[in-house]
Amino acid sequence: MNKQIWFISSDENKYEEFEKIASVILGEKKAVELIKFHEATINEIQTKDMKQLISNKALEAFKKIKRPLIVEHTSLHLQEWSDFPGGLTSIIWSELKEQGILQLAKKKRKVVAQTYLGYIDGKRLHIYTGEIKGKLSQKVQGGNGFGWDSIFIPKGYKKTLSEMTIEEKNEVSMRRKAIEKFLEDMQTKGELQL
Repeated sequence: MNKQIWFISSDENKYEEFEKIASVILGEKKAVELIKFHEATINEIQTKDMKQLISNKALEAFKKIKRPLIVEHTSLHLQEWSDFPGGLTSIIWSELKEQGILQLAKKKRKVVAQTYLGYIDGKRLHIYTGEIKGKLSQKVQGGNGFGWDSIFIPKGYKKTLSEMTIEEKNEVSMRRKAIEKFLEDMQTKGELQL
């Protein structure tokens, strides 16, 4: 029997994307049975250290619901800024938005997008990461997605994540890479039967 896992976030967009990716990998019925959404705001420590941030976030979420759960944090690491903002992406993003980030990014526009998943099975914390390289666009482009999708162009593509269909984005995203690692580990441990 598959274990039920709660996806904890204040942003339902993240859950919806997680569920769509998991549905492609597992099948829709199994994904819906496995992962449930629980809306909650978790106070995040302010640090560039993504492992420390996701560990703290997972432990704080576990204190709230005391069930197997997964939390997520996605970040941008701008090469020109010595990988800043990293773990601080959400606080920087809430102040600057697309235009502010693009104005600050000047000439060197190389960027890495990372997703960290923190999974607590009730006993141990497990961390899974996904990463894609790319660059910032010259202007805001596209109307799909959320967050910085409208300014991030993955390496090898000419359009932003926001200009892609949901299926295209979910095929190349850093979130998908992290989810694949998580589901593979769950299967290896016998906590998930495909």
